[in-house]
Amino acid sequence: MPRYEVVLFDADHTLFDFDRAEREALRQTLEEAGLPADGETEARYLSINRALWNRLDRGEVRREWLVVERFAALLRALGRTGDAAALNRAYLDHLGEGSYLLPGAQALCRALAPSCTLAIDAIGKAENMTVSDEEYQSGLEELANQYGAESGEAFEEQYGKEDVENSILYDKIMDYVVDQAVVK
Repeated sequence: MPRYEVVLFDADHTLFDFDRAEREALRQTLEEAGLPADGETEARYLSINRALWNRLDRGEVRREWLVVERFAALLRALGRTGDAAALNRAYLDHLGEGSYLLPGAQALCRALAPSCTLAIDAIGKAENMTVSDEEYQSGLEELANQYGAESGEAFEEQYGKEDVENSILYDKIMDYVVDQAVVK
């Protein structure tokens, strides 16, 4: 079996549960906008979104138009009016906040880390990224709320300080990667 020196993951659907993050981001966006945040609306949005991405894949539309049109089409389908661009911005903000690891993702990374460089880890080290006490406390509370824990302390007790800190650091590195990315 070949030995790899560096492993770079496409995080969505590989390490992260993108479908869950997408559902949560959509629910939050719809609730904030006073729109129905139910299974029927979610199914309608996903159908619209999928059809538009298929059009993009065929070269029929541009991405900049698609990301706003998906919400404009949803508003039309719901018989509502609103600012589709603002809905898209809110959705993308919420999507960036949601990072749910798939089962086994952390174990896989831990198993690979001793024998090869994981690009996310390498980026964090190259940029001297750490988690400050303030970031830790804020991140701990976010994780506790996200997973329905009684408190940050209870969450930390269940998962351990090291895992919590690693999760917060990973999110920080991913934010950095997204901020530095250049899309052409």
